[in-house]
Amino acid sequence: MHLDSGSDSGTDSGSDSSSDSSTNFTADSSHDSSSDSDSDSQRPPPLSNTKIKSMLEIMVGVQPQVIIDIKELQSFVDRNYLIKINYSGMLESAFAADNTSADEESSTIVQDNASQRYVLKILNSSDSRNINTALARLHAMKYLYSLGIKCCNPMTLLDGELTLKLHLPVQEVDDADDRETTREYIAYLMNYVEGEILSKVEPNLDIFCKVGKYAAVLDGHLQLFCDLIDVGLQLIENDLILQSFSDDHLKNYHEVPNLRTAVIHNDLNDDNLLIKLNTHTNSYDIAGVIDFGDVDHTTLIFELAILIIHMMVTCNDNPIELAGHIISSYHSVLPLTKVEYNGLYMVALARLVQVIVLSEYEHKHSPDNDYVMYQYDAFWSLLRLLWSTSEESVYQTWNKIINCNFDV
Repeated sequence: MHLDSGSDSGTDSGSDSSSDSSTNFTADSSHDSSSDSDSDSQRPPPLSNTKIKSMLEIMVGVQPQVIIDIKELQSFVDRNYLIKINYSGMLESAFAADNTSADEESSTIVQDNASQRYVLKILNSSDSRNINTALARLHAMKYLYSLGIKCCNPMTLLDGELTLKLHLPVQEVDDADDRETTREYIAYLMNYVEGEILSKVEPNLDIFCKVGKYAAVLDGHLQLFCDLIDVGLQLIENDLILQSFSDDHLKNYHEVPNLRTAVIHNDLNDDNLLIKLNTHTNSYDIAGVIDFGDVDHTTLIFELAILIIHMMVTCNDNPIELAGHIISSYHSVLPLTKVEYNGLYMVALARLVQVIVLSEYEHKHSPDNDYVMYQYDAFWSLLRLLWSTSEESVYQTWNKIINCNFDV
């Protein structure tokens, strides 16, 4: 279906960052694999409120007049929009009539009247090229949600699918193909998860230890989710970033084939973990997790390496010791193997380099997205600290904290 957005109304609520109110876009409900030939990943162009309302009407039958607020949320390479819907005076039967093709047990707007806020996510062009991977990640969310984990729950659309394909205009970027006028993107809708993110509170040792245990519990659940691999997640057998290190830092690289593999969240950081104040203990507990855009079937220890790097960068007082407490907490729930523990320092360094490189790359291609440079200077400071600290010294600190008898 080809939609003409027309002119945007000045009464649209929420943030509207689109500068071209007359841009057309195509919404295609087919779900065949994309045949895009471009190898770069482009962030979707910003959409006006009018365009978003048209999309939601196609996806779940929501009439534009009941959408009372639209606000763009932070994202590294995607587009996320927070949608607020007013159900007052709305005829539920009309929604039910429009949603007859959806499964009765699916999470649709008509069946989720307790919540009034939703997140519309539009994937970047690279992730949009693999529909199977996108679906696998959505099923991972639904699986964890079914277990009682507080996370987003993808909604079934009117056509019975979880995703919608869009053709949006190509933004003006240096490496864009002049012949290419539109690109294909995948969009889906989720319930909004209430909660405060970890980055908004002052961190302390107690919350960091809880983070370690929570990550291990999450990985334990995902280890049972074997169907993901069949749906579309690919096993990463070689990490090119690891190979970029000198021989001195690769003494354990030959052990990589012996590392356990599993489905992992792959992006546990302080912006993706939700917390809740425990009034009985007057301390924060980990309440939930968001952003499953990097879920993959890969090396299990990557999860912990990613976690400790993103927690260390928030700590001004002895981040290496802090990492030891997080590792110990994770290990107490999901025990590490000797080879995993021995390779953790190197993998964590690789993640740190990856974050810095990706931040610079994305900022070059999306200079208007300040979020990609979030904590950039802090990551560089942490890299200098770890690079100037010997691996032996790091493990000496960790060994004093972690209750394991691994020889490094």
